[in-house]
Amino acid sequence: MNKAESRLTELEAFKLAAAGADKVQHRAQLLEKEVLDLRKVNRGLRQEVADLGPKLEAAEGKAEKYRFDASLTAKAFGLLVAFIATGPERCRLALLSMPRPAQVGADVWQRLRRYLTGEDDDDGMPFERRRRGYERE
Repeated sequence: MNKAESRLTELEAFKLAAAGADKVQHRAQLLEKEVLDLRKVNRGLRQEVADLGPKLEAAEGKAEKYRFDASLTAKAFGLLVAFIATGPERCRLALLSMPRPAQVGADVWQRLRRYLTGEDDDDGMPFERRRRGYERE
């Protein structure tokens, strides 16, 4: 009887160990699946980074070019305004007869036309007074 009880205790211990091993194996399978899923997501993200890297560099290059173009445009526009302010009448008339260039915003073109006709600017300052200021500079 003692031998049977001992054997029964061993079987119960074995049964508990087997159940624990099944749980551990099941958990290991779940973790392996999760690892595979995460590796798949990681590969996708690495591919996105590889695809976006050149696009980012190209966008940064374009942004730098636009900053450079804007700087040159601002300088050229400043020189143009100074030339108009101090230039001959035919230059003023030629600019008044021109259609608005596509690169120049409508509001900027309107201000230039108001300047050329001698109207007040948006700040309420007469353009003639502003012209004299350009001449002094």
